[in-house]
Amino acid sequence: MSGAPNRLGGAIRDGLFFVVGNHRGGTTLLQSMLNTHPAITVPPETQYFQEVWPKRETLGDLATPAGREQAIAFLGSVDCSIRDLKLDPAAIAAELPETGADYADLLVALLTAWARPRQKTRVGDKSPGHIHCVPEMARCFPKARFIASLRDPRGVVSSELGAVWGARSVDQIGRRWRRVIDEHRELERSLPPHRYMMLRYEDLVTDPESTLRGVCEFLGEDFDPAMLRYYERPGSELGFDPSESWKLNTLRPLDPGRLEAWREKLSPIQIALIERAAGEHLEGLGYTRAAPALGAAALLLARLRDRVPWALEVISGAAVRKRGPRRSRDSGAVGGSEP
Repeated sequence: MSGAPNRLGGAIRDGLFFVVGNHRGGTTLLQSMLNTHPAITVPPETQYFQEVWPKRETLGDLATPAGREQAIAFLGSVDCSIRDLKLDPAAIAAELPETGADYADLLVALLTAWARPRQKTRVGDKSPGHIHCVPEMARCFPKARFIASLRDPRGVVSSELGAVWGARSVDQIGRRWRRVIDEHRELERSLPPHRYMMLRYEDLVTDPESTLRGVCEFLGEDFDPAMLRYYERPGSELGFDPSESWKLNTLRPLDPGRLEAWREKLSPIQIALIERAAGEHLEGLGYTRAAPALGAAALLLARLRDRVPWALEVISGAAVRKRGPRRSRDSGAVGGSEP
């Protein structure tokens, strides 16, 4: 911004945090709760480190007016998730440093442009697939903190199968879940506890106050009871486009009784496939097995029955149902987030 230093932008950078994790893993619910905090706002998914950061060498030099214009124009294009934030390009440009701006500054600028009219001083970025980008993100933002929201893989699969988008293969979704947990384990080892925390979706649903108090302590913020009434948040803090019907459960109170709805929605064979794909991570995260292990022949047959129809849909271009999230780099399949 011209004139005085951008104090809000500096505060946003220093307090930046990222919500990552499983698709359909509770990130939208956590976002909704955080958005009711008087100091915090979390916009719709930016997918910045998946869609913008890799293009920084070709989008334009932010040190030049032409480069800034080109990069900011891309943020509003149909190829960029940031378009969903509906930000004024001039507002983003106004938040960029006058000299020496880089693509880390661009993310801070767009998040500051989001926060300023909401009179919030703390901004988080909720993009589940960013869990595969955390090492680069941690280098760009040495003070940033990361929250991974994870969920029982059987709940993840059941939820994605019931959405209007996504893969049809329970084995494929289960293997994607395992890759996320592999990444989570590595992040637990490589980042200090004050920068990285994990919460389970089930804990957030069954014990929301205690879990949110832990999140607030991690972020260095005071817990606010309004967070438990997330379903009353104003439309400006919805966190997603209303057309994303799979997220509308965040406009209702919690229903712990639905946590194990997967037991009725999935067949025993599907459950066995998911548990096989999840491997040792299933019990390592505190979940218990619900199906007997399949023998080699039965496993092969189950995988064929599961994956062949899905593969044919991918080939025909029909695997993405209706309007869904953009493709996620972690899987080659569409991604999303769980209310």
